[in-house]
Amino acid sequence: MAYKIEERLFSILLNIAKIKEIKVIYEELPENQKKFNGFWSVKNDIDTIILGKHLLGNPEKKNFVLAHELGHAILHKNNFDNAMYWENDRNNEYAKQKEREANIFV
Repeated sequence: MAYKIEERLFSILLNIAKIKEIKVIYEELPENQKKFNGFWSVKNDIDTIILGKHLLGNPEKKNFVLAHELGHAILHKNNFDNAMYWENDRNNEYAKQKEREANIFV
C-alpha cells in the first residue's frame, strides 16, 4: 500500500528520533504552553520531544514541528543554555539564533 508523502516523511522523522534515542510523545499541552506546538526536553539524560495532540489532524504541521524539535535535539544537545534561552520570554538574540538553526535544520 502506498503511503502519502506526509505519512512517509513522519515515519522517516520517527526513525531518526529512534536512532538518536529521542522519545517522541503526544500530549495535551497546558494552557500556558498553547502557543507552542511542541518542544524538546531533556530530563535525567532522556531526550523527549513532546508534540501537541492538536497536531494529529495536521500532518504537514506535525512533520514540520517534529523536524524542528529534532533540529534542537540534534544541534543543541550539548550546546544549549536554558536560562539564556528563556531570558526575556525568548525575546533575545540567543533564543532567536537557536530557533533559526532549528528552522534551517528542517
